[in-house]
Amino acid sequence: MALSTWQFEQIMRSYDQTRQRNHALHLERIQDIYEQIPEIREIDEQIASQSIQTGRKMLFQEDEQALRKLRIENMELSMQKIELLVSHGYDPDYLNPIYDCPICKDTGYVDGEKCQCLKQAIVHHAYHQSNIHAKLQEENFQTFSYEYYDDVPLYPNLPTPRQNIVSVVEKCMDFIQTFSTNPGQNILFQGNVGVGKTFLTNCIAKELIDEAYAVIYLTSFQLVEILENHRFHRNEHPDMVYTVDYILNCDLLIIDDLGTELTNNFVISQLFLCINERLLRKKSTIISTNLSLSELSKTYYERIVSRITENYLICNIYGDDIRQKKVFSNE
Repeated sequence: MALSTWQFEQIMRSYDQTRQRNHALHLERIQDIYEQIPEIREIDEQIASQSIQTGRKMLFQEDEQALRKLRIENMELSMQKIELLVSHGYDPDYLNPIYDCPICKDTGYVDGEKCQCLKQAIVHHAYHQSNIHAKLQEENFQTFSYEYYDDVPLYPNLPTPRQNIVSVVEKCMDFIQTFSTNPGQNILFQGNVGVGKTFLTNCIAKELIDEAYAVIYLTSFQLVEILENHRFHRNEHPDMVYTVDYILNCDLLIIDDLGTELTNNFVISQLFLCINERLLRKKSTIISTNLSLSELSKTYYERIVSRITENYLICNIYGDDIRQKKVFSNE
């Protein structure tokens, strides 16, 4: 899921193409209007002529009164243009510059920082590599169903699987709705294989991507591979510095199937670094795992588990294997 330098350059070239396309469309509109409404051409020529004359005067002597007069006259002429456009059935902003993203004006940057549209373009590019977009079309809250969770007790003194999943989904919705006002929220989904942990993470991912947040989905194996390449093969993969930085700074990082990767001291230390660094930066993380807290403690040592228990909302999902239920229901 690493984004290489050439891929980033490819995204930026698309911004160049967007600006060129919109500029050409803007010029076409102007020429079309000039032919249909010649008065607007005359107004534009008058605005340009007055601006040049005033500019020449300002070169030799600063004249605030002349500048103020120019602004008033140009404003009046601009209002005449708008009136002419509207009287001929056009929108008043028809001749304004055209942008796909008016925030950054199709440059990708605002005050030297990446615009949200660029962040999302990077994420979408990365998602296409991992085919996550296809998953989100199938796995979202519109396709989520409670029918696969039995409404009969599975464990003594605990809610039924359906009652439990209803509560978990409510917590997920609260996570989404307060995402912008309560930064740094985290969730740990626990449960056996097939109870819907990954499905729910995809539901959350789609909702936040639709709101233009930068979301990265990685299996624990993919994350470990990236961290290992960054540590041991940085010269071979110079883009890894950018990739790891983006993993640490994206709005939401999803680590799926924690516990399925091969673990050693290095892997554990890098996972701790990633989890802890995102906590410090108040960046949200969702982790799903088949392991219980006690099993996590044995695998990753207490310091990782303590970070999770102290800073994550722990959602335990239980019930039958939904995949098997779907297979049997289709037979």
